[in-house]
Amino acid sequence: VWGRPAPLAVLAKPSDVAHGLAYVVPALLFTGAPLAAFAPLAITKMRPWARVLLVAAGVHLAVIVLAGGDWMPLARLVCPVLPALVVVTAEVLAVSARSAVAWARLAIACGAEISVLVVRGPAARHVVGDRMALIDAARPILSRATRVATIDIGWVGATVDAEIIDLAGATDPEIAGLSGGHTSKAVSGAFLTDRRADQLVLLMREPREADPIQRYARGTEVRVANDPLIRAAYHAIWVSPHDLPIHYEILSRP
Repeated sequence: VWGRPAPLAVLAKPSDVAHGLAYVVPALLFTGAPLAAFAPLAITKMRPWARVLLVAAGVHLAVIVLAGGDWMPLARLVCPVLPALVVVTAEVLAVSARSAVAWARLAIACGAEISVLVVRGPAARHVVGDRMALIDAARPILSRATRVATIDIGWVGATVDAEIIDLAGATDPEIAGLSGGHTSKAVSGAFLTDRRADQLVLLMREPREADPIQRYARGTEVRVANDPLIRAAYHAIWVSPHDLPIHYEILSRP
């Protein structure tokens, strides 16, 4: 059906259980609802619909672990089951109204959510504004290109009407079939030369490093930037403003 033994998505983002656990375990606490709903002694007292929701949420979380989690912050893959777990939490409190443990668990869960709001909230509020500032700053440079290669196709695609070569493979079947994960695809200089990329947009490591090997943040970018063909054919023409919390460098062919 797919022209290969498994869907292309299996190759595009290979499973990494260790990364999946690192993604799900903190979310179980800091999203609040999974912790509040986890009441083993109250399961037998719940109505059947609540047990169904609880099991379904457990399956969802297990699938996230097996899929290797996500590369973006704030546990977006866990969010779809949170409303159902809030309802299950209400059922737990209804059947265990006199249980100090249930109320203590709810208090800890709420405290975890509030800590995320306090610690991560201020930075998250500025994400859209920061991206718009990045787009405005990069537009004069990217507007010169007809083909731009990058992992972060979202903001780059919103900046320029050029063809976007997706180094993560999410929108490029040829790159999706290469070995590696979303940010570590085995993209070579010969591949990019063949695709005739005018410019490369690469995320920089923070704090910025002078060493070319340590200068970039992700595996694909490190591999591409240090490829002999790329080093010979491309040179840096732009770095994003220092006052932005995230920094990119643009390499261009003459």
